[in-house]
Amino acid sequence: MMAPESDVLEYKQDLTKTFLKTVSAFGNFHDGDIIFGVADDLTVPGLDHPAQFAESVAHMINDSFTPAPPYDVSVNEDNRTVALHVYKGMHRPYLYKGKAYERRGSSTVETDRAVLQDLILESRNMTWDELPSSRENLTFAALEREAQNAFGLEKLGNDALRSLGLLSGSRFNHAAELLSDQNDFPGIDLTVFGDSVSIIRLRKIISGCSLIDQYWQALELFKSQYVYETIEESLRKKTERIPETAFREALVNALIHRNWNLPGFVSVQMYPDHIQITSPGGLPITITEEEYLNDNVSDPRNQTLAWIFLRLHLIERLGTGIARIKEAYAGSEPKPQFHLGPHRIRIELPVTDIFQPLTSKQSQYLDKMTPGVLYTRQDLEALFSLSRQQTLSILNTLLKSGYLTRMGSGRAVRYLRRPGQ
Repeated sequence: MMAPESDVLEYKQDLTKTFLKTVSAFGNFHDGDIIFGVADDLTVPGLDHPAQFAESVAHMINDSFTPAPPYDVSVNEDNRTVALHVYKGMHRPYLYKGKAYERRGSSTVETDRAVLQDLILESRNMTWDELPSSRENLTFAALEREAQNAFGLEKLGNDALRSLGLLSGSRFNHAAELLSDQNDFPGIDLTVFGDSVSIIRLRKIISGCSLIDQYWQALELFKSQYVYETIEESLRKKTERIPETAFREALVNALIHRNWNLPGFVSVQMYPDHIQITSPGGLPITITEEEYLNDNVSDPRNQTLAWIFLRLHLIERLGTGIARIKEAYAGSEPKPQFHLGPHRIRIELPVTDIFQPLTSKQSQYLDKMTPGVLYTRQDLEALFSLSRQQTLSILNTLLKSGYLTRMGSGRAVRYLRRPGQ
């Protein structure tokens, strides 16, 4: 029985030019095999003149590609088939009639413009963020502030910018533009939802500033939604409903590894029970899904950005982001989810707090609160008909048990009943 077709295996019964699209796909992305003489139903009628057929295959490849990807052609005399093995080549992209192709499952499809750009950059041993920018007179207040905190740099002059890989001669690159205070690339589209997607409690577009400022603004909003404090025996205790480490890693991953050839914003959607972070672009062409999920692989799509975020201690170590997200959820249920598509990557981070049972009296106080309504402590004192200290005690219990969310700080503190409770 012949194995089914896959991303590394294709069958052809006859010799038509369509197989050259698959030669392009294998040469561009990974080794693969095309077996000639096999029918659609996986029976093997074989070929009448397999040796002559093999010569024709080689001629068609050599006539269609300059240079051609490396390949081998062999004849199986037992079943009279011809096997073509194509290797991933060194001179990508390999274009057939001016187009690059890739395998998706058992189909060969044309590669989109963004992936083709990645192939061209890879062949030049470059990444997108290293390309020259048309912008001049950029300023770097945010980057300078972060560099002062990270490694004591007093002033971010041209020499320092060159050492960071942001300035070549007198010309900035794309990484410099993204880290500048005049960054005009798409930023972060952040939405906080209520009980359902039809209830939007907050919408914020974070753009027009350095990636560094975008990172810190998104992190502060995350803390206001998913981090709260309780007082136990006069001691303040911080509780993270979603691990801050996981959010930091997922956010940085979206900002520095996204495909900047695509025009969309990084989307951060905050729900009562989880966060979705979606970045434009699929995986880099050099990383497989299995490597992304299970191995500490470091092959960033934007190398200069990744290296600078590492220098600034905004990431701990290259290639460990997914592992750190998983580690942050060790011992808790549910687990983070990773959705990898050809045009976007989405990471879902669930809340980790588990609802604890309440006494009947505590449930009565909870029932007085309307989901989706923000309450001050004074509001709740009146609603519960309790003293300040008694109200704080009830609030700490409901927070600790996972039924309430504490938002803001100081005089701006508000309490929100979680949906479904």
